[in-house]
Amino acid sequence: MNLTNDGWFGEGAAQWQQAAAAIFRAVENGVPLVRSTNNGLTCRVDANGRLREIFKDKTGSEYGVGAMTVEIPLRQPGEKRAPTFYNQHGDWFGGYASASRAFCWSQQFQGNAAENNLERAQLGHCPERNKTGARCAKHSRSDRTAR
Repeated sequence: MNLTNDGWFGEGAAQWQQAAAAIFRAVENGVPLVRSTNNGLTCRVDANGRLREIFKDKTGSEYGVGAMTVEIPLRQPGEKRAPTFYNQHGDWFGGYASASRAFCWSQQFQGNAAENNLERAQLGHCPERNKTGARCAKHSRSDRTAR
């Protein structure tokens, strides 16, 4: 059961986004959801995230005054709900994805730093470097990228 006050959203998209988040929580846990709002999407959702019933008033609007009665399928006594991937593993997937991205960024940063250090080392030890600090033809960027 999800009771929410969507009155402050008006008739904008934010209440639909909040409803989508509630539906995701139902799917993550493999449970049906009944969502009741004072102004917004009042609905029944099955354990797979499918909208089974949506409240609409006499004019067909989701924002009208009224009530809705739904039947929720219950498990038999002793019947177990199969655990979902999320129930079994939690936030590991999100953590793994974040760690993978951080690793890729660090490798990219280290690659750029190594290239800059190589360039500095080459310029610092080049006997052809003149006294003004200008790059020699051997180590100029345009020459190095052409190789």
